[in-house]
Amino acid sequence: MPKAFEGGSETFFSLIYTSLVSSYDSLEPFLHIFPAPATLLTGLVDGAGHTLDLPAIIVDFLKGSGIPCPHLFDEVQKHFFSAVDLASINSPAFRSRIFCWAASGSPSIQVEGSQIEVKCCCDHLFQCSDYLYLVGLLCG
Repeated sequence: MPKAFEGGSETFFSLIYTSLVSSYDSLEPFLHIFPAPATLLTGLVDGAGHTLDLPAIIVDFLKGSGIPCPHLFDEVQKHFFSAVDLASINSPAFRSRIFCWAASGSPSIQVEGSQIEVKCCCDHLFQCSDYLYLVGLLCG
């Protein structure tokens, strides 16, 4: 297959290497996270009284590793698609790779494709209350 690839085997293996999600750093050039609307952030503060920065929270999550809500993982583990390698859940690549897969339909970066864009779907907190309630139930 590499010899039949336009550009030959060198281009083929280069494309494979650059499309691998090995950590957040490999995904970052293909990801654009829009800031949340100010109306959504009103009242969302951390324990020190600082307004939450949703893009930073997403990036921190993607840079992390492990299971964010371990006490609930056993319940949902059986629902994961069998192609998801749960043995690598503690690797620095796992969260970014699963995010890429969920957002693009592929666990690999689509080098020639468009960027993955993350945007808020609502302008006011009350519009998102059902979602926030669910997140609180899952990880609270």
